[in-house]
Amino acid sequence: MVCFHEIRRCYIDGSYAAVVLLCQAFVERELAAQLYAAGWEDAKNAPFEELLERAHHWGMVSEPARRSYRELASLGNSLAHFRSPIKMIERVVDQEATVPELLAGDARRAIEAMASMVWTVPSAEGICSEVRSPDPAARDAVEPGDLRE
Repeated sequence: MVCFHEIRRCYIDGSYAAVVLLCQAFVERELAAQLYAAGWEDAKNAPFEELLERAHHWGMVSEPARRSYRELASLGNSLAHFRSPIKMIERVVDQEATVPELLAGDARRAIEAMASMVWTVPSAEGICSEVRSPDPAARDAVEPGDLRE
């Protein structure tokens, strides 16, 4: 629960890069935890892409969710690791937005990706149960029932 409070505070404060990185950390940690709980011991030290592919292969992550999590990883990696400033300049020009506006949009997409994992939870029987969101439109990134054990 601490992660959600941190993300909320960062978003409210306009610390959009921190939001993206915290959301990425949450998704990676949650994938590892689910795979570890399912019996894959190597999940403890696996890189994100391997976690994502294994979870998808085992039916724990749908194709739309996989795309969403990959986009989140790309956003997070571009903030955590050096990238040519040209890429950000190209985004500013292409989207006719300021850097803070782009980062705010990235933060919103990161929250949507993370929230899709939270709102669709595998049940003990392997059947998905949906956790209700106050805004059903926000759940469009992943449909209920997409995650399976």
